[in-house]
Amino acid sequence: MATIDEMTTTMNRLIDSEGSVSIPGLDFSSVVDNLVEKKYADSLSACETSTERMEMKDRLSKYYTEGEGKLAVQTEIASIKSNFSAAKDQLSFVSEAVVANTASNALPPMLGAAVAPNPLYTVAENKVKLNQMKAMLKNISACIVNLLKSAINLMFQLPSSVMAVIDTFATVKSAVESIPVA
Repeated sequence: MATIDEMTTTMNRLIDSEGSVSIPGLDFSSVVDNLVEKKYADSLSACETSTERMEMKDRLSKYYTEGEGKLAVQTEIASIKSNFSAAKDQLSFVSEAVVANTASNALPPMLGAAVAPNPLYTVAENKVKLNQMKAMLKNISACIVNLLKSAINLMFQLPSSVMAVIDTFATVKSAVESIPVA
């Protein structure tokens, strides 16, 4: 049976095997510092002295860096990285599929006049391609939702580079949904 540490190591290895995922501000210590500042803002601001505030912040930070909260933060960071990488890669695949589908529709179904083309075949083929793209979009949407949930759990503001991928997803989804089948 695998230990939590072994599973965490395996998870991080799998994420890194897809290529390094770099999201500004998503390093462990910055995330913990931000999480403590935001989640406990009222308690921290209620401290009467800066020393008392610093002691409370250190105590809360230790919960996330050394205590029970450490695994939760590590897992959420891994989730953001993994889902961002998957969404970004799948989005490029869908974009390529949209371009290829549009280009193939512009091509004549056959060259020469030996046999008449079958328009029903073309419609059926386009429907299959469109359904494949919609399935890919559904997966991307799930990745984005999971990424957003993890960011919310960490009170992590997503940088513009991540938001740009989400905006691109919305544009590509609109393009796919506007592809006529017939």
